[in-house]
Amino acid sequence: MENSSTLHEKVQLLNPVRNEPSFIFQEVDLERWELRKVEVYPNGSMEYASEDKCSSRLRLSVEPLPTLVEIAQNPRFKPESITAEEFERMWDLATR
Repeated sequence: MENSSTLHEKVQLLNPVRNEPSFIFQEVDLERWELRKVEVYPNGSMEYASEDKCSSRLRLSVEPLPTLVEIAQNPRFKPESITAEEFERMWDLATR
């Protein structure tokens, strides 16, 4: 179910270099602070982070994130909005 106080986004990293994720799924508030995040790596592994739990390597950003328009200005990134359901599917996979 969509919450009007959160945004859900997917950012594809085009040609990720070593140790970079292929995809970042993020849930942010209206001020662009990360609430939850999932990173998916080329080998299929996943990392996750929220305020109250995280995997070994991933943490939430310590500053607000740029907008999707700002992210899209970098040719290495392909950002898009996704539904809350799409984000929840990735969150559930990562936190199993």
